[in-house]
Amino acid sequence: MAWSVYQFYVVDETGVVLPGATVTVRDTLNVLALIASDEAGTPMANPFQADDAGLAVFYAQSGRYN
Repeated sequence: MAWSVYQFYVVDETGVVLPGATVTVRDTLNVLALIASDEAGTPMANPFQADDAGLAVFYAQSGRYN
């Protein structure tokens, strides 16, 4: 099973970065996605917190997520 990394800064509608924001990852059917903290597939909580710089990083199966 191959894991792809997804990373982005969490921002509000005006583009301001949101440190520590709660991030929820859902698949295209609006179901909570199975995510991991590394490419080995170590399970990760969903939702999770972005870091102090507003960076959100997770691994998931290649696909589309909301």
